[in-house]
Amino acid sequence: MTAFLIAAALMVVGASALVLIPLLRRANAEQRRATTSALVVVLALPLFSGWLYARWSNWPWSGAPQSAAQQASPEVIAMVENLAARLARDGGSLDEWQMLGRSRVQLGQYDAAAEAYRQAYRMSGGTDVATLTSYAEALVLADPGALLADAGDLFERALSLSPQDPKSLWYGGLAAFGREQYALARDRWQALLDHDPPPPEDVRQILADRIAVAESHVAGAGGASAPATPSAAGAASPPAIGGTTTSPATSGAAAPAAAGDAARRIVVEVSAAAALSSQIDPAAPLFVLARNPGGGGPPLAVERHEARELPLTVELSSEDAMMPGRTLAGAGEVEIVARVAKGGGPVAARGDLYGSIVVPAGGDARVRVEIDRVQP
Repeated sequence: MTAFLIAAALMVVGASALVLIPLLRRANAEQRRATTSALVVVLALPLFSGWLYARWSNWPWSGAPQSAAQQASPEVIAMVENLAARLARDGGSLDEWQMLGRSRVQLGQYDAAAEAYRQAYRMSGGTDVATLTSYAEALVLADPGALLADAGDLFERALSLSPQDPKSLWYGGLAAFGREQYALARDRWQALLDHDPPPPEDVRQILADRIAVAESHVAGAGGASAPATPSAAGAASPPAIGGTTTSPATSGAAAPAAAGDAARRIVVEVSAAAALSSQIDPAAPLFVLARNPGGGGPPLAVERHEARELPLTVELSSEDAMMPGRTLAGAGEVEIVARVAKGGGPVAARGDLYGSIVVPAGGDARVRVEIDRVQP
């Protein structure tokens, strides 16, 4: 912000100079009037431009930065809601549903964006790569755990249709890493890193870090990780990473942590209460995650298993992080949640079975979580 203010000040000085120089060059007969005009410009131009920016800019001059929805004008929000109402009532074209999905993403309304893209996905017959990846990305933005479920499947489908799609290679690598297919994750990220022209330097650094972590897992497993599939192995990277909404540098998607960020580990012993055992489908997904107490923001770490594995013990660490820089190592008090997703989806839904416990701030810990509640 400081750099911006300095640049703005220099621009005001430059604009003032452009106006002042002609005024001060006036003939002697007009000297007094020119000098007066020059003084008015010197005083009024900075004050007036500052007032305009403070009045009409969306920078939160007092208080914390606003969310995307808070920054949007009421007119923009009304237009999006009117579009949604019309499409729900009358139907619409593929382009209109895609537009609604993009608008919802820009407003930070990720669940609603996923619903809009779901409709576009159905209308496209599941064959349009851009719609596929936008739908999958909206699911991940709404719940990063979706990358290990529905969204991950969508990205795999997109890769089968277009092996060089950048967004699919990025997220597909993250999903492969989450499935412990480290060689596949490495090869997908390497395809992006090798692209010509190369990705931006900050993105290249992120990719290099992820490749190093994946390679360390491959070496640790003696090369026994799942091999890369033809859809991704050695594929040439496309021109850009991410697409219309996110990139590896900013995405809310899952991302393995850098090797030096694995300082905190929480061992979780998960069991199910006897009273609920008859309600558990052995094939249902079981998510074990760490998050900020109360559920604010994406999880800090997550693992996906199956309910048939209960009781089980998992170890959550920074390697299970859902996004770069947001890990257990940098967290204080965290809430550990174990959830059996009866509907199969990553987003908590009515009827899911779950349990939770809050772990105080500190280093490593070992806790027990009993699945003893039903999601209302």
